[in-house]
Amino acid sequence: MSSSGPKFTIGDLVWAKMKGFSPWPGKIVDGSQANLRSPKPPGNLRQKSIQCVYFFGSNNFGWIQEDAIKPYAEFKDQNCKLNKSHAFKEAIEKIEEFIKTGEIAPVTTATAGDQTPNSGTNLSHKTSVNALSAQTGADKSAADKEPGLRTAGDDNKGLKLPSIDEEIATIFTGNKTDGEEKKTNATNSASAASTPTAGQRDYSRTPFGPKSKAGKSKASTPAANDDDAPPPPAKRSKSASIEENVNNTSAAKSPAKSAARNLLARTSQYLLDSNSTAVNDQPEVDLKTISAKSKTIQPSSLKFGFIGLGLMGQRLLKNLLNSGHTVTIWNRTPSKCKDFVKAGAVKATTPADVVAASDIIFSCLADPHAVKEIVFGNCGILAEIRSTKGYVEMTTIDADTSNDISEAIMARGGRYLEAPLIGSGKLQAEEGNLTVIVAGDKSLFDECNSCFQAISKHAFYLGGQVGDASKMNLVVSMLIGNLIGSLAESMALADRTSLSQKDLLEILSLSPLNCQTLISKGKSMIDGGFATEMPLTHMQKDLRLALQLAEVYEHPIPITASTNEVFKHAKHLGYSEHDVAAVYIRSRF
Repeated sequence: MSSSGPKFTIGDLVWAKMKGFSPWPGKIVDGSQANLRSPKPPGNLRQKSIQCVYFFGSNNFGWIQEDAIKPYAEFKDQNCKLNKSHAFKEAIEKIEEFIKTGEIAPVTTATAGDQTPNSGTNLSHKTSVNALSAQTGADKSAADKEPGLRTAGDDNKGLKLPSIDEEIATIFTGNKTDGEEKKTNATNSASAASTPTAGQRDYSRTPFGPKSKAGKSKASTPAANDDDAPPPPAKRSKSASIEENVNNTSAAKSPAKSAARNLLARTSQYLLDSNSTAVNDQPEVDLKTISAKSKTIQPSSLKFGFIGLGLMGQRLLKNLLNSGHTVTIWNRTPSKCKDFVKAGAVKATTPADVVAASDIIFSCLADPHAVKEIVFGNCGILAEIRSTKGYVEMTTIDADTSNDISEAIMARGGRYLEAPLIGSGKLQAEEGNLTVIVAGDKSLFDECNSCFQAISKHAFYLGGQVGDASKMNLVVSMLIGNLIGSLAESMALADRTSLSQKDLLEILSLSPLNCQTLISKGKSMIDGGFATEMPLTHMQKDLRLALQLAEVYEHPIPITASTNEVFKHAKHLGYSEHDVAAVYIRSRF
């Protein structure tokens, strides 16, 4: 601790800010009694003024420097305006309840299936501090920016919107649809979950907890989560009542109703029904097939780690294993590790364990928030980063997040690379034909050479300035998204004017616009299956990040803004986890 002494003492209610997160209500506690991997501060912080903070609502603990801590009462009005999420409001309710009663309301007992390794110490109930350590609270679906908690993305607000068929039904009947009430009930039921026993580490509320025996994930909704998010719920079915309304409508109709009827006629065949299997019937990764390319690669003797076994991550890992690399893996859904363990990978319990067992760690997740949780969360990447370690972030993230991670890694003596991927989807990933854009530590880039050979056909090094690769990736992704959006409109207009869509694709193949991405997505639009190669929700996330980048530099990109709205509407129609070609459905309106 510094010679000036601590500013806060055990028991103080505070606002604590972790890097990458909003200020969060918490309480100063004794680190030796908290459920932390290590009861002492990290080595690089032991000479600084630092406090162990319990976070209300998420029930996690963290070592926070005192310059990132402020008194709760003094800054309450100011900080309460910074976050409007449900999880944040719940945290405020918890701390206010603690102020009034000095204790936490009783919680339900967890099943044996909730117990995990590395759970915390069973604390006594003699003091309010110990009571806080034991309390866990009801597990609810969280919004973004809660420390140490897995959440959905910012754009999953479409869940509250009525579907297009329900809107049309309202036009004809003037009544509230049943779908609205069902959505409300679904949202409320999704927030209910079991909680662990008092004194047990609430491990399931971190990104590292397995699913309960009941099969309910502790994560939030799948829409913008992670690359390896669970399958979406059953899609909306076409309403027979709507068709009856269309057939029974009288001959004299207003222009608005006529437009709605035409819209229904053009799109009803594409609205998702309960038999839609385009997402769930994806073929498993064939680990037994080894490409000729993998056989020619001389693997590095270093030990590698890999975090995130989603649509892309599984295929990247396959190529690393098939090319002879030694890999330790971790995934939020442990069952996805099973086949890769059989293929030679070593399964770790937490991300921190992956770092401890590896020289270089790769991460391929869904979005910036998922990355921050894995890096800064309890038992995360930073817990085991040392001067001998290297971390490679392959997720599409914004430049600010990349710089935050780089600073944290380098502060502990580690090395950092950002290496986002460019490609048309899982097929290119499985064939090892992606393009990798890299920026950061040059020595780490050289040590990853054999890995980049295994997963890509080109690894383009931009230089040592962290953030450049993230920005370049967003610029390229923005272009790809605009191209696919324009192709969808062209295909829809061709169909509307009775032109052959197959003829349009053939003409494109004979023109300067002949490229694999446009032709393959055009075929998907004709077939209408939309089996996932590149999830639509990930493309919309990339467009959103590109818009945020342009906003920072005050640069207008109106075409991308319009394309983003089209992709968002396609998500609201239920095509979030389908292939990006499903944006064609929205273009038919």
